[in-house]
Amino acid sequence: MRLVIYFTIFIFVFLNCFLQAQENDFSSLESSQSCELVQKIYSVCGDNVKIDKEANILLVDSGFKKSKYICDDGKKLDFYERMENMDVRSLFLIPYQMGSIPLPEVRKNFDPGRLRLEQLNRTVFGSSESNVKKNLVEIQFLNQKIKFQKKLGAAQRLEMVGTKLVYLSQIDNEAKIFLDPFLSQKKQLQGMTFSWRNIAGTQRLSNHSFGTAIDLLSSHGAQYWLWDEKKKNPQKAALGESAYRFDHYIPEKRPYIPDKI
Repeated sequence: MRLVIYFTIFIFVFLNCFLQAQENDFSSLESSQSCELVQKIYSVCGDNVKIDKEANILLVDSGFKKSKYICDDGKKLDFYERMENMDVRSLFLIPYQMGSIPLPEVRKNFDPGRLRLEQLNRTVFGSSESNVKKNLVEIQFLNQKIKFQKKLGAAQRLEMVGTKLVYLSQIDNEAKIFLDPFLSQKKQLQGMTFSWRNIAGTQRLSNHSFGTAIDLLSSHGAQYWLWDEKKKNPQKAALGESAYRFDHYIPEKRPYIPDKI
């Protein structure tokens, strides 16, 4: 088994049913089916997430605001237009791919999980910074204590991921080299999870705002497209994501990972 490090690693933890939905590729769901699937996944939220079948919309009450999402608006929008004008069906347009992924990634805007319903996240994980903090619990991850989102079993499942990564580091040298700074606590993971903030250059909240993401920032050439752009085109990069809606960043090469620690 090989652990290939190419971009900054983001680990997102979801319910089993959501992962199964992504594995089975529901990109061809009918409009009403997409709403029914989302309601089923988030049924733990009770009446805060429900369907108006007659109007074909998903109703979300986050406590922060009430939102309505059309199950399928029938519009053909580009990737960035869709991010700003989400319908429910678009959640499933780009399925998570299991197994190895050939690098570099050349498929334009192939970015599972980037199309999101923010008000749905607010409903489930917390409608404000203070509300999200109430839902964070302390867990062990890569020999360190971190705080992560407890709702939908996210923290519990990240802890399971950590256990598997520790085992992987014992049987795979490349994994050991990458994970050792975290396992030895030379690199701290505190601050790599919860952070209530917008995605640079947008008005959309990052997944870190909900305590549902963790960054493993490698010392061995971690790549993130905006970091590279800051070196090449600092003025454009300062504008953030919105300046790159017609571009597609492809890393020039695989980051260097030494043979020995």
